[in-house]
Amino acid sequence: MKSELFAQILAIVAQITELSPDQILSKTKTDDLVAARSLFVHYCASLGVPSISIARFMQRSGTHSVSRYLADYNSFSRSSYLFRQMDGRIASALKPHLLRN
Repeated sequence: MKSELFAQILAIVAQITELSPDQILSKTKTDDLVAARSLFVHYCASLGVPSISIARFMQRSGTHSVSRYLADYNSFSRSSYLFRQMDGRIASALKPHLLRN
């Protein structure tokens, strides 16, 4: 069930951010990729997925990266209008998928 949830969230984040899922899960640290990862992590965490599971899916060695992406989410949310717009579109796009489950 977690793998389906990860796949749904990742696909929607990739579509809205116009990045590929592979780019989002990579370890490249450009602003747009960090923002996309923070959106992905935020929505996984907000649905109660444990940090260790998120870290494993992203192929990270520990949960410190998940904590960092959650902090990045808050920072991007405060400072970027575009980020807030993408966040709202992701939330709207996820609603029908999450109601089905």
